[in-house]
Amino acid sequence: MPRSLIMGRSHPMPIIPSCRLRGDFRAQPNNPQRLYQVRGASHGLYISLRPIQGQADQIQIVHYLSPGKFVRSQAKCSTSMVAKLAPIQTQLDAKNWAAADRETRRIFDPQSVDMRSQDLTRPTPEMIRAIDQAWLEASEGRFGLTVQLRVWKIAQNRHPKDQDKAIDTLRDWVGWKLTQPRKEPDVISSDWRNESELNYALRAPVGHLPWVGVSDAAVQDVAIPDDGQSCGSCTIDAMALRSSRFYLHIPGHFARIEAALKSP
Repeated sequence: MPRSLIMGRSHPMPIIPSCRLRGDFRAQPNNPQRLYQVRGASHGLYISLRPIQGQADQIQIVHYLSPGKFVRSQAKCSTSMVAKLAPIQTQLDAKNWAAADRETRRIFDPQSVDMRSQDLTRPTPEMIRAIDQAWLEASEGRFGLTVQLRVWKIAQNRHPKDQDKAIDTLRDWVGWKLTQPRKEPDVISSDWRNESELNYALRAPVGHLPWVGVSDAAVQDVAIPDDGQSCGSCTIDAMALRSSRFYLHIPGHFARIEAALKSP
């Protein structure tokens, strides 16, 4: 994989906080308006955050570009957004990569986790940025949407006229391709890894998580109807979830992520 994939950004991007100060942040209870400065190592920036006086649910973000040069932005901490992202943050804090991946997919595409889900909502740009930041921080820059998008853009540049080859390149670089034959015969699966075959460890390839597939349980719900009877069309539908869906889903998925990360 190109070395550039693991490098930080060289340009400022808005940083949406999770509305909790932790880690390198140090409280100053006697001076709540003071700016606290820490290194944003994932982005090659210095950032400072402070509450906006009289607006407890808002934070001002100061991006220090170089000595004497900075830009300011403002982020409102949505209570509903924080509550929705709490399961992801909890699992990332515990380094439970499998559970964090599942909760991330539940937000991006609820039916990829539970086919019975009636939730049609999709994450806002602010939420996408917050999810990305949470993954980057927890994995020290190995996992996250920014990392995956960088791989996707390089894959597209290598295969500008063949989208399927670009998708295969992404799959291979981030480790979503099965490298060894399965021990048990599996007519439903393809050479894409299934949920249970992912590498839920920091030693996984850069960009391995969060995944973009459909949970094993959801695939089984499609393959085997509620009455327990198998059917030909059900098997075909389940096979599509583990093969052709990737090629239909990935371009739109990363287009949405790119738009969100570019949003002011």
